[in-house]
Amino acid sequence: MLAKAPAHATGDLTAAGEVFFEARWTAGLAGTLQSVLGEKDTNPEAGSLWMRARLKIHKGPRLRWLDRCGAGDGLRRGAYVVYINSLGAKKRHLALVWQMLWRRKWLQSADSTWAAVSYALASQGLGYRRLGIRWMRDWSARAGVQPWMLYNLAHALYTIGKDGRAGKVVEAALKLPADHTRPALVAWAAMQCALRDDFAESGRLLAHFDGQSTLKGANLIAGFAQCLVDLAGSLPEKRKEAYKEQRRKMNALRASKPAEMRLRYLGRAFASAERKLGRIAKAPLAGPLAHP
Repeated sequence: MLAKAPAHATGDLTAAGEVFFEARWTAGLAGTLQSVLGEKDTNPEAGSLWMRARLKIHKGPRLRWLDRCGAGDGLRRGAYVVYINSLGAKKRHLALVWQMLWRRKWLQSADSTWAAVSYALASQGLGYRRLGIRWMRDWSARAGVQPWMLYNLAHALYTIGKDGRAGKVVEAALKLPADHTRPALVAWAAMQCALRDDFAESGRLLAHFDGQSTLKGANLIAGFAQCLVDLAGSLPEKRKEAYKEQRRKMNALRASKPAEMRLRYLGRAFASAERKLGRIAKAPLAGPLAHP
């Protein structure tokens, strides 16, 4: 039985589970996996698949049973990660906070469940993002922290206007092996460098930005930073024309993503970049840009 697959064959178990989901044998999968969850040689991935199956057939998570059935810690954590992610996706605020209160020490004791809670909080409203920031306050002491985890923390910090703290988180994340959040982290770091007049470092970072990020705001932030770098690199005698050109580019960028620009931190980033353009050009700002 694949549920007993050794660690090196976990991918086979996951693939088999996907086959069951696609064939809509979800109830059968949930029942079969449940019968072996308490056995010591069960692959931890079985916990994740079991919880996914139960949630798909609209059954309760059976958390108390899971805690008492003898399942290994890794298996239980896999199941809890799936459940907590579902609470975040469904905006079930009270259920999420209840889990945080009831199982706080256990959830915080491993990076997988700690990160799942932080991700679920990051997907909620502003107040829950503040709660998520407090939840992740020990991020620098975690040896297993990953860039995507720090991306969630930095995003929450930017959202509430804590740009300085967010910058430190971004710097730490960029020192870790890259994942899908790398473009956004690079964009944020490039903007930070440009705003503090380190245009050479900002340009170096932007040279590695591929523009393929699907994370909201990444392409806009990189574009604003590029405008600052380009203006700073223009010839003094052509600075006035370059200033006008970069303002036009920033205007076009803002107009191209109206939904994203409604995010408060992107509006602040635009305003900061606009002010910085004026300082670089040594010219007074002409007031708010008009949409084309």
